[in-house]
Amino acid sequence: MADYKGTYETFWKQIIEDEKGNINKDQLMKELSDYKYLLDSIPSVYEEVTCNSVSKPFTDPQYVIDSHRNSFINKETALDDLRHMSEMAKHYSPYEKVIGLDAIEDLLK
Repeated sequence: MADYKGTYETFWKQIIEDEKGNINKDQLMKELSDYKYLLDSIPSVYEEVTCNSVSKPFTDPQYVIDSHRNSFINKETALDDLRHMSEMAKHYSPYEKVIGLDAIEDLLK
């Protein structure tokens, strides 16, 4: 579990307390409202970028990033790779650029 007291002291205290240590209830409500918005919004973003494999707001960020990278292909990079593979495959035919299906499948794994 995160050090909630340390987090409060280093982050939240300066946002919701005045210089005397009194909690500004209006500011606290604003911060909690923003936090609720994030909790409600994060699942839809996670689902979109991971092809519905992640939705929990407190999922480890690195897991979400890895899931995203495994779910999506950078089209520009893939096209560059396919062009290179096509040039390399010229030995199959001097007249055509040929890329084997196996090579494409390997690229996309």
